[in-house]
Amino acid sequence: MRDEQKSKQQLIDELTELRSRLSEVQDIQSGAQRAFEESVSAQRELNEKTRTLQVLLDAFPCVALLLRPHTREIVASNRAAVEVGAVPGTCCYSTWGQRNDPCPWCMAPDAWTTGEPQHR
Repeated sequence: MRDEQKSKQQLIDELTELRSRLSEVQDIQSGAQRAFEESVSAQRELNEKTRTLQVLLDAFPCVALLLRPHTREIVASNRAAVEVGAVPGTCCYSTWGQRNDPCPWCMAPDAWTTGEPQHR
């Protein structure tokens, strides 16, 4: 009889432990679901902002480039820039400028220093 009671108590203890672990797993799953939903929402917002940026860039009648500071990587460009050789994801002077070094007339360093847009 004592062994039977001990066995029942062990089963109860194991069941309690399993319930506790199940609760932990459910909490983790719930957190993962929230993180996923936030990620999807952030991706939608990023896509919308990217589309808006492209519409604005394409509205310029001249070449328009957005460069990553100091590396001069083309982050975004308008159609006019692409038509004359600008390739987003590459260095502006090597693709659009067809040069090995930064263009001497480039105004990007002035924009990075002053924080003001530059126009030519």
